[in-house]
Amino acid sequence: MSAVGRSILFYAPVSAAILLVVFQIIYHDFNQRYSFVVLLQQSAIILLLAWSVNIDHALYFGGTDLLAHRWYTQSLLSAHHVNENLGQYSGFPLFHILVSSLITVINSNSIIDIMFLASGIIYISLPLSVFLFSSKFFGKKISLLASLCSVLFPFYIYYGQYAIPRSIIPIFFIQSIWLWESKERDKHLIGLLYLVAITLFHASSGPFILVTIVGYIGFRLIDVRSRNRAAVSGYAVYTASLLLLVVTHWIFVEISLITSITSLLSTVGATGSTGLSSQATSRLNPLNNFYWAFWIFFGLIGTYFAREYSQKKYGWPLVLFGASLMAVGIPGPLTSIGVFDSLNFDRWGLYSGVFIAISTSVGIIGMFRKTAGAKRALLLVGIGLFIFSQIANPLVASGDPLFGDQKEKHFSKSELNTLRFTLTKSSDPVVVDYLTGRYIRFTEYSQRRYLLQVDATDRGIVCPPMQSKLVIRSEDLKTSGISVRPSVTGEFSYTRGGTTFANFNPDISTWNELEKKSKIYTTGATDVYQTGGSRC
Repeated sequence: MSAVGRSILFYAPVSAAILLVVFQIIYHDFNQRYSFVVLLQQSAIILLLAWSVNIDHALYFGGTDLLAHRWYTQSLLSAHHVNENLGQYSGFPLFHILVSSLITVINSNSIIDIMFLASGIIYISLPLSVFLFSSKFFGKKISLLASLCSVLFPFYIYYGQYAIPRSIIPIFFIQSIWLWESKERDKHLIGLLYLVAITLFHASSGPFILVTIVGYIGFRLIDVRSRNRAAVSGYAVYTASLLLLVVTHWIFVEISLITSITSLLSTVGATGSTGLSSQATSRLNPLNNFYWAFWIFFGLIGTYFAREYSQKKYGWPLVLFGASLMAVGIPGPLTSIGVFDSLNFDRWGLYSGVFIAISTSVGIIGMFRKTAGAKRALLLVGIGLFIFSQIANPLVASGDPLFGDQKEKHFSKSELNTLRFTLTKSSDPVVVDYLTGRYIRFTEYSQRRYLLQVDATDRGIVCPPMQSKLVIRSEDLKTSGISVRPSVTGEFSYTRGGTTFANFNPDISTWNELEKKSKIYTTGATDVYQTGGSRC
């Protein structure tokens, strides 16, 4: 998978442009019109950060769920009605219906481009949504900086690129809590409609939002001045309404609660010796996660200034809540523990991001107002590094981050052409790595795929005994490695699914073994071998 031209020549100018927006916020006095201009700039930034990744590749797939949702949408377009081909999403297919409708109206042939288009348009409203919510507690400068911080929050950038059903839930969530901060009942009713939309677009997000809101209410009760009946009773209704919607929906679509909890508690393992490493080991590289340190630093500083900047609007408990959410909303020690990692801790970042962004903005404004001269210059350098690290990190920079491990989130045109050629020109089974297997799974060739398996002892490639095609993404194999299934016994497993995978970086002997095979097709980046026998 080759990187597609995003380098320091991209990241540096974009970081400088974002820093200029920070200067506008800090140094200017705002009226309503100027605030709107700054929010438009922020919307343009989130679009740039999303579309410069997902549209700029032959096939961007993010965490691979995008491939499934493309297939579900195709099934919906073909059948013209919701059916069992949508899998678990047959119970809440609103996202796929939205994309299908846009495809019909626009008359486009590219499902995935329309998914990117829909997600990008929805994320345009992210800065305004955060600004309106923050304005309930803080002044314009902090609120505008909070909206900019939300645009830079890595999970928001990533899910804006990802374009799957849960990508748009944070936007609905932020808009719903803003509406519930109002004292007007008609806005509460609109907020209820947002809760219905959350349930219909992605019902499994409900429990995460419920826990977040309960925590939010708890922190609101810290300050007696914010402990008013309207706020508490309003969010009690919010929580009860969402709980009722989620439970009713689960019952209606016959999803077993026990099964869902069991699935969350299942752990993912990986085995292997030298050359086979767990996918989780990349988390041990400090460069993969150091950019989160800026959020922790500014967010904790924000708790120090919280009372000073929210005395009149009682927002300081909100800052404390945002700082506390860093424990689950930001990758850290908890996510390195297997049972906690399996609880989908990355999802918390979607619902805690708005609160973390507010805490961070308070910290930045507070430090700026308390510094001068060389200290202020040093702070501005720190803010610049903060911005740069948020857009060039492995999570959001696709195949070409400037630091940390390269994350495979897209296929090149060469890889796709080789794969399509192999699938259409032969009826043999195809042996592929995990990511390629995910691609094939959501096509009409699903039953022909088998996962590439490697002997955990001697790193020999294990293939099915019948004649098959072995597809090796050799460019990735040489650089970042590919995900394979370790074979402890050395026997080939015919199971197509599974949760145990390892990263495969072959040594010279493995390469020599591959070169002896019958290579029948190559594009340089991808090689296809004719195989037969238990050892390829």
